[in-house]
Amino acid sequence: MNSTDLSSFLAAYMPTIAPYSGGAVFMPTNDKNMSYKFKFGDRVKIKDGVNPDYFDGTCIGVPGTISAIGGGYYDYTIIFDNGRQQAFYVKDIDFLTPPKPKTKITLESVILAEDKKKQIIAAVSQVENTAKIFDEWGFADVFEKGTAVSLLFWGIPGTGKTLMAQALADHLELELKIYGPAEIESSEPGGAERTIKTIFADAKKNKKVVLFDECDSLLVDRNEVGPIFTQLVNTLLSEIEFYDGVIIFTTNRLGKLDPALERRITAKVEFPFPTKEQRKLIWQRMIPTKAPLNKNVDFDKLADYPLAGGNIKNSVLNAARTAAYEKSKDIKMIHFVDAIEKESEALQAFTAEYDKHPHQRMVNTMQRTETGNSVKKDFSALRGRLS
Repeated sequence: MNSTDLSSFLAAYMPTIAPYSGGAVFMPTNDKNMSYKFKFGDRVKIKDGVNPDYFDGTCIGVPGTISAIGGGYYDYTIIFDNGRQQAFYVKDIDFLTPPKPKTKITLESVILAEDKKKQIIAAVSQVENTAKIFDEWGFADVFEKGTAVSLLFWGIPGTGKTLMAQALADHLELELKIYGPAEIESSEPGGAERTIKTIFADAKKNKKVVLFDECDSLLVDRNEVGPIFTQLVNTLLSEIEFYDGVIIFTTNRLGKLDPALERRITAKVEFPFPTKEQRKLIWQRMIPTKAPLNKNVDFDKLADYPLAGGNIKNSVLNAARTAAYEKSKDIKMIHFVDAIEKESEALQAFTAEYDKHPHQRMVNTMQRTETGNSVKKDFSALRGRLS
């Protein structure tokens, strides 16, 4: 074997070090696009029936941990609980405990006015009908770019914006990738723009739904901000123009959008504070059928209290935690009433000037009205009867 052949052999089969969330791991250079079943630190075991001649046999039935990925001929290296370490092919390894399947969020489970939900579903239906729209009907000949489905969800916190984004991704059977301000903003000049480009490159390659969650710096008018934010919006507009997937923006407040961005938004949908009827549905859908619910739980009474969906979720979980802590045989109305009152207090405690917080302002306004005072008095009386 000459030096050229040797160099080619080493380049194909010798591992290189690649960064990984759990530390440095080995990745075979001859298959950089390999889709890995296991990740660093996963607990695994050797499958039943694997030929003992393939290894020394001392690890059969012994749990182990993935310590390296790739590394030449084999796919994974495992450190076993008995101290042995060996490399294996992926076909001979299984999870020690099968991973729990991800619960899919259905569009039906998102509580939102039907006309708004229909508007959203109609917009993303482009993804399912791409071949018909752009090939069969010929729109690809007219629109060479600017075919992304861009949605803007706006409304106060806890009204289901992120939940709807997840439901859409699950409906399309695509991964939802969420980016907040911390993932985008950068103190390094040009850092945010490079991040935006990387986000879209990854979404194109891996067919992901991209969610920019509360990234208000992306939703500004370039005429009203400085050069740094102007360049950021320019980069975003350029990436959207050559993207053909689904992009979702969420914000708690809808300000003045850049005219060019506004033209690229397929649908702008408000997620309003839920009505009493919607709050009742949210309460009912957030309590699983297996939960031991006391017969005195009154969903109409619970729905009287002005809470958004996110706060109802917190109240449900806190009621369940309290019932379990008290070793109660079921979850009672008093558990929910206590949880609701604590959630309302928390809304005020975590906002220094809570009257400026849009959700709290709505709650406070309701509580100051005759109806709101009635609800508070009713809950106070109810607490007295249940205690």
